[in-house]
Amino acid sequence: MKKILISSFVFLLIGCEKASDDLRDTSFAETTISPTNVAVDTQVYTDNSGKVIITPSAIGAVSFTVDKGDESPISTVDNGYSIENFYDTGEYTISVIAESLTGDKSNQVSTDIFVVSTCVEELEENIDSEVGNLLIENIDQYNSLFTSIGGISSTPVENPKADLTNISCLVEQVTMNSGCSTFAGLLLTFPNNYTISETSNIFSMNVFFTDRSFDVSVFFIGSENYEIVQTSDKLNQWETLNFDLSPYNGETLKRVILYFDKGEPCDDSVLYFDQIKLKS
Repeated sequence: MKKILISSFVFLLIGCEKASDDLRDTSFAETTISPTNVAVDTQVYTDNSGKVIITPSAIGAVSFTVDKGDESPISTVDNGYSIENFYDTGEYTISVIAESLTGDKSNQVSTDIFVVSTCVEELEENIDSEVGNLLIENIDQYNSLFTSIGGISSTPVENPKADLTNISCLVEQVTMNSGCSTFAGLLLTFPNNYTISETSNIFSMNVFFTDRSFDVSVFFIGSENYEIVQTSDKLNQWETLNFDLSPYNGETLKRVILYFDKGEPCDDSVLYFDQIKLKS
């Protein structure tokens, strides 16, 4: 009986020692794990604060290094968390590198953002074809460029809401004064004829409506007369309307008249427009 017991005891000791060797096997640590599906999400605030929330993500990542693109210090953020940053008005490239538990780093992933933190003062405008394409932005003398006809009124005012579509400080406010003509509009006369060409055949303007939608009509007067209508139903945001003049390449323009809900009674509605351009 003693021999049997001793043999069993020895067998148990040998078994325990073998199990201990298995537990000390560290070869698994030599395997690297690379992050996959690396991405970066950005939430750009439109309240002119310049605030942006940056959220990197990846499978198999424990942390990220984030280059915010504005020459500020590189940030480190753990997986599942976000960072915030405040930018000046402009375009930026945010770059992210993910790191795994084993220290393996992914390739760089980048995204571009455009941030509005303040309005931009207009520096020039041009209605003279001899010095370039049409460009009208609302600077101090802007109001003198348009002649009100039919009883509506217009005046330069502060931008009611600078956003990514229009960051101008000043825009044109139009009031559809009650009792004005149903064909009231704004007349713009060029000092020289404009030639419509492949490099300047899109007449564009930004519009901003607060209370209701408008039909925006532009009556082009020159070697031929033609009218193009665009409808905007977006409220409380700037929208760019494009009027295609390519069918009239080679024709000339002398003046334009802007109409808002042409043919409808005036009801004291207020609207805004800005950045009139002739572009390709």
